[in-house]
Amino acid sequence: MTEPSPSDALSYRRRYRGLIGVKSKMPIRDMSVMSRIYTPGVGAVCREFDRDPLASFKLTCRGNSIALISDGSACYEFGNVGALAVLPKLEAKSVLFKTFANVDAVPIALATQDPYEIVEMTRILAPSFGGICLESIAAPKCLTVESRVRKAVRVAVLHHEFHAAGIIVLAALYNALKVVGKKLEEVRIVINGAGTAGMGVAKGLIVAGAKNIVICDRYGPLRVYRTVGMDWAKSEIARLVKPRNVKGTLAEIMRGADVFIGLSDKGVVTPEMVAAMAPGVFSCLLSTSL
Repeated sequence: MTEPSPSDALSYRRRYRGLIGVKSKMPIRDMSVMSRIYTPGVGAVCREFDRDPLASFKLTCRGNSIALISDGSACYEFGNVGALAVLPKLEAKSVLFKTFANVDAVPIALATQDPYEIVEMTRILAPSFGGICLESIAAPKCLTVESRVRKAVRVAVLHHEFHAAGIIVLAALYNALKVVGKKLEEVRIVINGAGTAGMGVAKGLIVAGAKNIVICDRYGPLRVYRTVGMDWAKSEIARLVKPRNVKGTLAEIMRGADVFIGLSDKGVVTPEMVAAMAPGVFSCLLSTSL
């Protein structure tokens, strides 16, 4: 498959004036239908929700709808693009949710990057949705947002880069380890990239039983007492992985490793670095590290 040119991508959007829209399940053919779905019939539904709020999941679109919420502060390799520029990504993600899971995902780009305002807006919007998916919010702010949103709403909350990356990598790694006859608790794992995805992958691997994980960023391996380039989230994940006193460059750390997971910028890893890893190597790239 060839990579589409920018003009191809733009032409799709122009042709369809965006990728998603709202379509009614019930066509209005006469006043009888109108009176059932709108006034006066809608009054009975409103009173039912007052009696039983959970009925909203069965009698409205809420049960099959999620909110895709982003502030645009971490959009792929483009970084902080803001609310408007992240909207095409959210819209495309809506298409994926509908195509592969038949879930209606509504893009919501917030014109704020204040974590407390994001939490409050999500709390206010939550009654319209059956779930919340946080998307493209920069670390470590995203972890604060996710934690506070979970406490503020009574629906499921997923952080895409944090949770989904962890699930994808763990599933792939399980299969790879079966092929080479190794166990998760025995392999040495190197993760390059200590952003949202890197932390999510590391936490998922720890829960699954991984014992030997080293996470690297541009300043080297994360360590609890490292003073350069650390924040509260990196310190927390460093305490969880409990790295042995590992030092050195990424090339030195990858030497002899069983697993490499690339979640950073392109051009960081060379073929020679991969060749120096252990036999039966598993390399997983969720960005363009190679």
